[in-house]
Amino acid sequence: MCFLMVGCNVVTIEKSTNSRSFIINETNYIIKLIPYDNGNELASLTQIIQSSEEKLVLDYNNRGKGQGFAYPRSMQPIDSIIVLFDDKIKTVHYTFNVSGINPKAIKFGSPRNIYTEDNFVRKITAEDKYNISNEYRYTFVDQDYEDAKK
Repeated sequence: MCFLMVGCNVVTIEKSTNSRSFIINETNYIIKLIPYDNGNELASLTQIIQSSEEKLVLDYNNRGKGQGFAYPRSMQPIDSIIVLFDDKIKTVHYTFNVSGINPKAIKFGSPRNIYTEDNFVRKITAEDKYNISNEYRYTFVDQDYEDAKK
């Protein structure tokens, strides 16, 4: 008895998702985003966004096709971000699991909290059967500065 084995090549196309997050500074001030974890500044992750600048803060590729990955998720497990305007006026944004003691803090879920992914505007920039590219945008406006001054 003789068996003949014939090989069959199956080509699987890997699906992928590209996510890019931008922070847009529409204020007249330089903005620094300074992340903290458990009270410790993580200086290497600080972002500086000039007035009128649109800065790419995350460019992430992921296996599988899906909604993507915005900047706030890349900042886990960091618990807070200090937003500093012109090195003078500051406010703090807390993540979902931090209540904090600062009464002026911008709590998670607020329409101006940078950790709240719904506060990023999502746009699909390219899509086909196997790939999708997303952009997420968060914009600082003059009212953010005015609120920080209070």
